[in-house]
Amino acid sequence: MDNFNNSIYFTSRISYNVKYYLFQNGVTNDQLPHTVISKQGLIDHLSSQGVDDASVLVNSALNYAFDKKYFKYYSIEKDVHEYSDEWITDFHSILKKLNLYGKLNELAILNVGCNDATQMEKLIGRNFKELYLVDIGIRSLQLAKKSFPDSKVLYTNADDLSDIADNSIDLYLSFRTYNSSFFNIEGSISELNRVLSDNGAAILSIPNGYVDSDGNFSHGLKPHSKDYVDEAYPFEITGFIVYYLSKCDFKNICILNSFYEIYIYITR
Repeated sequence: MDNFNNSIYFTSRISYNVKYYLFQNGVTNDQLPHTVISKQGLIDHLSSQGVDDASVLVNSALNYAFDKKYFKYYSIEKDVHEYSDEWITDFHSILKKLNLYGKLNELAILNVGCNDATQMEKLIGRNFKELYLVDIGIRSLQLAKKSFPDSKVLYTNADDLSDIADNSIDLYLSFRTYNSSFFNIEGSISELNRVLSDNGAAILSIPNGYVDSDGNFSHGLKPHSKDYVDEAYPFEITGFIVYYLSKCDFKNICILNSFYEIYIYITR
């Protein structure tokens, strides 16, 4: 288990990076909450402690934290995806089940949590009618824009897609993002529901594996603020996602438990 502490997910933690940024910008230890909470909860807590412009500060802290963890450091080659192209095959199999394979060039596609868009490059190439890329890491978005110069990039959270019109997205994608620290699953699914077109589809994924410093693989996911890999935790998050999708009256909710991640895919 010690080897897993050398994983990027252990050595560069969003919660630690957020705290570091807040400390560097005048927030004291006494003003911080004792446990990691939601983004809005953190904003509300800091506001109650007299921190000025808490909303702006927390958004800046999250940008710093995600860019520090992922910008030019995280890559597919450092993740479980390096072992096989099965994850690409799995994605294409879902497209076929959704009757979308070979039709991407007819669709308006949204990728939430795109990072530098490397994954998009491998999964869809240049096959899209319109492409929206969303992330809270500014530098990662800049790289994504270079890869997809015709895309529309949005520096925002998944629970605030206000720049995207109602019922305008044909395919909503979000890979390995809904498990992120400070992520608002309920608000994000509410926005998914709003922007998805009447005949739209969505594909979400939750990671289900770690690679240690010796290259060994283990199923599971690290719960926030914990130092161990929990095999049940990916399914716990999946359960939350399915619950909130159901609350938005999505009836056709399917799950593919692949080797490296859990896919949730839906249609209207």
